[in-house]
Formats: sequence, C-alpha cells, structure tokens
Amino acid sequence: MPRRRYRWLLIVAILLLLFVATVALTLHLLPRPWGRGDYLVAGSVATLVTLLALFIILLVAGLLSGRISFRKRGPR
Repeated sequence: MPRRRYRWLLIVAILLLLFVATVALTLHLLPRPWGRGDYLVAGSVATLVTLLALFIILLVAGLLSGRISFRKRGPR
C-alpha cells in the first residue's frame, strides 16, 4: 500500500477511537439511568469533538505542507 493510504487509515483510526472515547466519557459523566436523550447528547458531543479534531488535523497538515499560507501576495 502507498504511504499516503497508511496515513489516511491512521487518521481515520485515531478519529474513530476519539469518537468512542468521547461517547464513553460523556456517558460516564451523565447520571444513570440513561434515556434516549442522553444517548443523543453523547453522540452529538462526540461528533462535535471528532469534527473539530479533523478540522485541526487538516489545517495543521495544510499549513505544514505549504498549501495554506497567510502571507500577503505581491502584485500580479
């Protein structure tokens, strides 16, 4: 497999683990017994945290690769 595919698989695995850990932590913090709304809250919080982590990973990768730059351009 190409190296690029391994990198994407690693990112997906890390984000999946982050999602599961966030759901488990959120459910641990909520009082029992859990109802349908509690599962909805746990899933929503986990989705928010996972998407935020994905955005940060992509932003940092773009900045490090040079594809994203905040420098002013010269006149064309």
